Formats: sequence, C-alpha cells, structure tokens
Amino acid sequence: RVAKYRKPAADPFSESRASCPHAQSGLLDWHTGATWGGSVPAALTAVTLPSNSKVLVSSCSFDPRGYLSITVPAGSQLIFADAPIFLRVKDLIVRGDLILGSATCPLNSPITISFVA
Repeated sequence: RVAKYRKPAADPFSESRASCPHAQSGLLDWHTGATWGGSVPAALTAVTLPSNSKVLVSSCSFDPRGYLSITVPAGSQLIFADAPIFLRVKDLIVRGDLILGSATCPLNSPITISFVA
C-alpha cells in the first residue's frame, strides 16, 4: 500500500528560516584555512575549535577518514548546516555548544555522527 501526501503550499518554517543557527552572520567555515589560522584540520588528528568562535559545518567540511577528537571549548559553537553531513570521530568533547537546527528551524537533511574506536 502506498500513501501519497501533497506537499504543503508553503513551508511552515519559511518565515523563520532566516533566523536559523546556520544562517546567522559571522560564522567561520570549517573548511576554510583562515578559521584555523592557516590550514584546515587534517584527518585522524585531535581538533579544538578556536576560542569564542562559531564554526559552521557543511557537507564538504569533514574528511571522511574522521578525527581522533573534536573539542568545542566553552564559549564556542559547532553549528551544523542543513545539508547531508557524516562525521567520524573517536571523541566529541562539548564544553560549549553543539547546534543542529533549533525549535523554529529543524534540519531537513540527514546528520550522522559515528563514534569509532
């Protein structure tokens, strides 16, 4: 049996999409060397976000081989874009904020965080 649903005429969240965490101004891109003071973090390394920063993760940000650890220090934010994202990591240490959408801006894309040994 197949159920068919019609798409709503308007996106119920369209008015609030501009206030999505991943759409705010001043975000630093994970995949930009300037965010890290020179070069993007290499795979299989321990990564710490810069102090008091808001770092945006998009579908092309993470190396598919993964990381030993990612640390989000107090005062910093790791913000996920509304895009398919796959992260492999041994340890994810969050002392600041890990943000995946919000109550008024749910993400529509799949986000997978795989913890590996």
